[in-house]
Amino acid sequence: MNKSFSIEVARLDGYLGGMAELSGRIREYSAFSYVIAMNNECTHVSELLVKHYSHCSPDAQLVFSGEIKIVNGVAGLEVELRDFLIRGFLDASKHFPSETIEDRKKYLSFRVMDVLSSLVGMEGPSSDVFKLECEASGVQCVFFCILLKGQILVLQFNDNAGWLQHVSEAE
Repeated sequence: MNKSFSIEVARLDGYLGGMAELSGRIREYSAFSYVIAMNNECTHVSELLVKHYSHCSPDAQLVFSGEIKIVNGVAGLEVELRDFLIRGFLDASKHFPSETIEDRKKYLSFRVMDVLSSLVGMEGPSSDVFKLECEASGVQCVFFCILLKGQILVLQFNDNAGWLQHVSEAE
């Protein structure tokens, strides 16, 4: 992975993380971008994610409800991302018409796609994009995995409400 690619992935990670925090409720949502190296041992994206998380967090148990191939690859990702970019934005639905919120989602997904286009261009054409969903420790996770040459670019969106409720009940 070259340095420019790493910098752009980190920039996208910060952008997604910032948007996730716009709900105004601390840690309710989180979002990340990162890269996982592909290997010959794992044949499915879900296997690579499980292996990745077993190294990062040995207690995490990822069980995916399915692995969906996104139609049209990276081009089909723009519409899929919209619902994850603005979630509960400071209760915007109480203050703005739904059309305004949808327009903002379209704009933000366009901005994410702009960065993704640059990243895909650096690493060669993407063959496939997969969407995976799971629940781990009360956190609802959605992963968008973009297959590149020898690696997977992952966009991860978490709804942490279940985990936060569990933590507050334990206190």
